Amino acid sequence: MISLIRNNMRWLLGVVAAVVIISFVWFYNRADLAKIRQERIGEIYGREILRQEATKLFRHFGLLQDLGLFELIIPLAQAPSMEMAQQEFIFNLMVLREEARRMNIVPTSAQIIATQMTLPVFQTNGKFNSKRLASFIQENLTPRGFAESQMDEAMSDLIKFRAIKTLVDDLASVPPLDARREWERLNSLYSVGVIKLSIESFKEGITPSEEEIGKRFEIRSSTLKTEPRRKVKIGRLSLSEEEKALEGRARVDALQRLANKAFGLTQMMLEEGADFDRLAAEAGMEVATTEAFFESNPPETLNSIAGAVDAVRLMTPEDPDSDVLQAKDDFVVFHLVEYEEARPMTLEEARSLLTEDLVNEAAGRRMREEAAKLQNSLTAAGPFSEEAEKILAERGLKLERPEPFPLTKIPESLETAGTLTEALISLPPGQLSSFIPTNSGGALLAVETITPPDADAYEKERITHELRSLNRERMMAFSAWLKERRMEANLRLVGMDNQQQRQ
Repeated sequence: MISLIRNNMRWLLGVVAAVVIISFVWFYNRADLAKIRQERIGEIYGREILRQEATKLFRHFGLLQDLGLFELIIPLAQAPSMEMAQQEFIFNLMVLREEARRMNIVPTSAQIIATQMTLPVFQTNGKFNSKRLASFIQENLTPRGFAESQMDEAMSDLIKFRAIKTLVDDLASVPPLDARREWERLNSLYSVGVIKLSIESFKEGITPSEEEIGKRFEIRSSTLKTEPRRKVKIGRLSLSEEEKALEGRARVDALQRLANKAFGLTQMMLEEGADFDRLAAEAGMEVATTEAFFESNPPETLNSIAGAVDAVRLMTPEDPDSDVLQAKDDFVVFHLVEYEEARPMTLEEARSLLTEDLVNEAAGRRMREEAAKLQNSLTAAGPFSEEAEKILAERGLKLERPEPFPLTKIPESLETAGTLTEALISLPPGQLSSFIPTNSGGALLAVETITPPDADAYEKERITHELRSLNRERMMAFSAWLKERRMEANLRLVGMDNQQQRQ
């Protein structure tokens, strides 16, 4: 069934897709490699990684999101920010594909089609819906310059991931006794007391001397640099009011015409002496110019366009034009107008930053020293005693007492839940923890009682809990496997030291 759909879609979309497919093939395979960001950004498995390859995988990441393949994305994109997650995904996918090649995991056409039919995005009431596939191709693939081969590539990656993960999963296990102990630990009720320390309260009277600021400047001078500053022109192609009302094939055709114009402009901008203003006017683009801005504070017009900040960050006088970005029904291209390179900061420019660092360091030392004294005093008195209450009151502090809770439901009032959870696990009742850093300063934690859960309740949750524990163990096993394979791949990125590469 799905093969029939694909064959029919070719003559329905052939004329529309051809121009974009050809333009993308031309754009990503031109001989003038230096002009289309073919610079080396690193190496893996002893071969170079070119920016063109990373850009292609970045676009692949967006397609996987549209397909809802978070089963594949999440294990390969573990990072604290979206930017870092996308980078992690790109390099981890390279590793996954190479390992699949070594294991001779080669998905067949039948496997790719069968897998595609199981995706929720193509189903209605749990069954494959050919209309949803056709709609996805028209609305998500064609306007972005993708062909069905990109979707097949996504299915192939998913199949490879599942095959490798199945092999790794077999190495993971959770003994029943360990699973029960973990359940009891997670479901016990903890009665605790928390003493919060704010670093702001320790900053009073701290004024770094000129000598201290000067010495710190000497130490950090090689790393203290201004941010690059840019001014860019934003060329935008939008649907007319009449076109915005179109639906179905007519709307796709209208979007395709815009896409062709935008991609055509980027090709003409590769020519020597190309004039962005003239070409944008000929293409019917609306052009706006931003104020000069630093990378850390881009204008809202850029923040509102997905991928714009990253695209602009790559622009330099030698490479002043961005790729085409799609913002809903608009197609956008950026052109660099002014560029001020990063340069070493002067002492005066760095003064406020250095002063803040020195104040925070001194306040942090004060806070940790006070925490150590407080820990000794409260340990001797007993953290929940009346004497402890007096000691805290003298220092303007108090022992906060949240309602008893299990580790699965730590109150929001407790900062840095992960760190406090670690302390709770290792802290016997009646004892006070050592200093725990938090976002706003630090804390001391005391456990008053630990009430075990009802033993009979475990049987009701045993199967679910054992399965959850096994899945978590499998995730950890896959992460460990991926980390080992990545080290073996000897991934090295331009501009990063060896320690950063391993993280």
